[in-house]
Amino acid sequence: DLSSGSATSALTVDIMVDSGGQDITGVQAELQFDPKALANVKLLPATGTTSFFGSTVNVLFNEVTTQTGRISYATAIPPGGTPKKGIGKIATLNFQKAYGVPSSTQIVFLDKTLVTVLGANQSALKATVPLNIVLSQTSQ
Repeated sequence: DLSSGSATSALTVDIMVDSGGQDITGVQAELQFDPKALANVKLLPATGTTSFFGSTVNVLFNEVTTQTGRISYATAIPPGGTPKKGIGKIATLNFQKAYGVPSSTQIVFLDKTLVTVLGANQSALKATVPLNIVLSQTSQ
């Protein structure tokens, strides 16, 4: 649960990956949010030591379409890089509560979300977990 006292309070949540023991080469996250509920949505790539893919991560694309509430983000190892396994951060989502919104909303992963494995043509993605957001007003 996240709460915000005003429309200007910035909230953040990390987008994480768990390779499930597989060596993965990239992640494409396709997310949907309600543009009437969330404002100033930005996806900041994890870089350097905070990145699952390490300091040599390649951000292939990072697009937030506010009008439709769509986020498209892809990150991968560089060509010839070493696949990674484990649990780690691929990006951080920043957003604010929009003024006069419903009491809750979700950010969900769309079907085009995928995880790539070296030498495989199909996504290795097993499951995604939506972010349930409770937007409550604090008393002034």
